[in-house]
Amino acid sequence: MRVRGLTLFELLLVVALLVALASAVLPRLNDVADHSQSVATQESMRTVRDAIRGTNDDPGYVGTVGQLPDKIDDLFMNHAGVSPYNPLTKKGFRSNGYLQFAGTVYKLNFSAGFTTDYCYNDGIDSAVFDAWKNPIVIQSLPGKPKVKRLLSAGPDGILETPATSSTPVGDDIILSLNPDGVAW
Repeated sequence: MRVRGLTLFELLLVVALLVALASAVLPRLNDVADHSQSVATQESMRTVRDAIRGTNDDPGYVGTVGQLPDKIDDLFMNHAGVSPYNPLTKKGFRSNGYLQFAGTVYKLNFSAGFTTDYCYNDGIDSAVFDAWKNPIVIQSLPGKPKVKRLLSAGPDGILETPATSSTPVGDDIILSLNPDGVAW
C-alpha cells in the first residue's frame, strides 16, 4: 500500500486559508484590546472621582476639604493649605492622600495639548495614569471654577477636548465630577 502525501498545490492552499483566517481574526483581537484599555481607563477615572466626591463609606476629598481639587496632585499634596485631618470633626486634609495607590510623578507633554492648567510644578506633578500611560487631568469650565471633570487623552495621547466643549473630542474620555444635574 502506497502512502500519498500532500501535493505542493494542496499545501499552498492550506497555508493561504490559514493566512486568510488569521487576517480576519487579528483585527478583532486589536479591537478587544482597545476596548479593554478604554474600560480600564473609565474604571480608573471612576476611582479618582470616588476619591474626590466620596462614597457611602468615605467622604472623599470634597467631604473632608470642602471643595473640588484644582489638580490631580491635590489628592496627594496639600496645595490648598487645608488644616490636617481631624478624626473628631472628620474634616481636613488626610496626610496619606485620598487614593490607595501612590501618584507617579510625570512631566507634561505640552505638544500633546497638556498645559500648566493641569499641574502645579512647571509640568511635573503626581498623577494617575490612564491605560495608555497618559495622566488623567482635571478640567474646569472657564468662568465656572466649581464645574469640573476628569479628562483622559485617550489612545492617541493628545488632549483634544477644549474646556468649553460639553462632549469629548476625538478619542478623549471625560467623566464629570459635579453632582448629577449640574450641566457642563
